[in-house]
Amino acid sequence: QRAWSVGVIKADNYHLGDSFVSLIDAIGDFYIFGSGSRKTRPLRDLNCADLVQLSISLAHGRIDDVRLLRELYHEALCRLKREDQEQITKSRYGHRTKFHGWEISILLWVQASLYLTSKLEGGGVYDEFSNVSTKVLLKRIQNMEKVDCEKSTNVTSREEIEAVSKIGLGSQERANLAWSLTVLERYDTEESIELLRRIFCASSAITATTNINDPSSLSSSFPPQQQNNNMIQLEHAHQLYQSYTILQHDCPSAVSTISPSFATFLTDRWSVEKSRRKSSSARHLTISRTLDLMKVPHVNEHEEDIDVAIVLKGDSNWTNGAAGGNIVDKSYEKNRVERNEENDWRGQQQNRKVAVEFDGPHHFTRVRPIITTRMASTVSKTSPRALGHTVLKYRLLKKKGWTVVRVPFYEFDKIPFWASMERQRYLQRLLKTHANIRFSDVDVSEYQAIVPNRKSRFD
Repeated sequence: QRAWSVGVIKADNYHLGDSFVSLIDAIGDFYIFGSGSRKTRPLRDLNCADLVQLSISLAHGRIDDVRLLRELYHEALCRLKREDQEQITKSRYGHRTKFHGWEISILLWVQASLYLTSKLEGGGVYDEFSNVSTKVLLKRIQNMEKVDCEKSTNVTSREEIEAVSKIGLGSQERANLAWSLTVLERYDTEESIELLRRIFCASSAITATTNINDPSSLSSSFPPQQQNNNMIQLEHAHQLYQSYTILQHDCPSAVSTISPSFATFLTDRWSVEKSRRKSSSARHLTISRTLDLMKVPHVNEHEEDIDVAIVLKGDSNWTNGAAGGNIVDKSYEKNRVERNEENDWRGQQQNRKVAVEFDGPHHFTRVRPIITTRMASTVSKTSPRALGHTVLKYRLLKKKGWTVVRVPFYEFDKIPFWASMERQRYLQRLLKTHANIRFSDVDVSEYQAIVPNRKSRFD
């Protein structure tokens, strides 16, 4: 609870970040992995609510504590496996060891937010957790439907919604689950596909039984205790839209039951979000001014929520030959082909639209400082990893025909504010703007492809 409390406060106070990291390290060193703790399953005696609160605190703080996260999801996995095998037991303190449906959705949301996948060290537990959790949730829904079938010969759309709601999955939880499974790309099993289908079916059924724009219309369709849970808020619609857009291409069977009216509703809500007035950050403006110095035509704050948009003219190999003005190419968008997932777009002649995205600190897990603890003399500085919302945004842009070039803060911020030529050299190599840039008769910057994990003079 201490970690959860400070994590919530930290979400609104960036300056508490380092202190919060120290608190999490202390909790791990003294209470979880200390000398008197269990060697296996050290979190076994924690309540389910405690596990969920701890995971939320890590997500709020963007803390990539490999050891703690791995043990947390291993413990949650063990409990879900026992439920799947119908072997529910209590801890030695009598704590609840069965997760509520909404708690499982939160754990999946945390996993997606921190982008915990099998690619990480010991990451097999994350993929297994997502597979088992979807299986458990689907089984709960099916069991609830069996009960409803015993009461009625036909299961109506309203009863389908109620079957999902009765296991603790309201509108927020459904949106979280759809978004999380999409971010993690966990729609490769029959159980996960069926769960996604039921989530979208339940959400879509609301448009068929109620007027979404009139919350009071829910009163005639659902019991009072379910009206608030089933109302689709704006943020829920955004999550469902992102998931729907990806699944349409990657897993059509998961969204095959969505009604046209619901698809239109999601698209309209997303359009409202994208049409809001946007303001550029100081770093974004610095990139824009640098591109102006380099005479690279571009558009700031594009309607697709892109920081800097560039469209190449004709068969130009260099981004300084970009088109100006309105850069939306409808014919290209209509006939787009599947894009390579790599960040490096050089040499892909068919890619004409380039999205330059500045990734600030909140796009990554927190860079943990080098500190001294009781359990270890030093805790080394960790490399930042992209968070789930960032990964998904770039997947969406690629589906819409954009090639995404990322400008991470930990590279761009190394360049001093007074070194305008160094910024031009950096963007020249990142964006392939010019074959060479002549600053003077003797100072010429020739294009060279950026080397991964490179060191600069400012390191």
